[in-house]
Amino acid sequence: SKISARRWQQYQNHCNRENPILTGLRFLRVFEQETVKTYAHAAEILGISRQRVFQYTALVTKLPQEITDYLVANGHDLATLRHFTERRLRPLTVLKDVKEQTAQFERMLADMNGGASA
Repeated sequence: SKISARRWQQYQNHCNRENPILTGLRFLRVFEQETVKTYAHAAEILGISRQRVFQYTALVTKLPQEITDYLVANGHDLATLRHFTERRLRPLTVLKDVKEQTAQFERMLADMNGGASA
């Protein structure tokens, strides 16, 4: 059967989709170099803005370990990648309470699974 232009674009988008947690971990590895001390220096090395480096590393450093572990373990699943975007995860990083972050994440997980409890 013939592939439509729209389906091809969706496939291309899927291929280019990155797990935001894995991206954040990759960015954090840049800071392991002794010479890299600032977001600006890391951004220069990575070829992106300082703000983007901060946003992605904040996902990894401000989310509870159990959430990042889940997203790393399930990070190649298309439904998970589509649902848990950087933009959706970022509001969790501003919540101060780990229980609140976890509860909100579990609600997001239930939404992804069609309202079924996770």
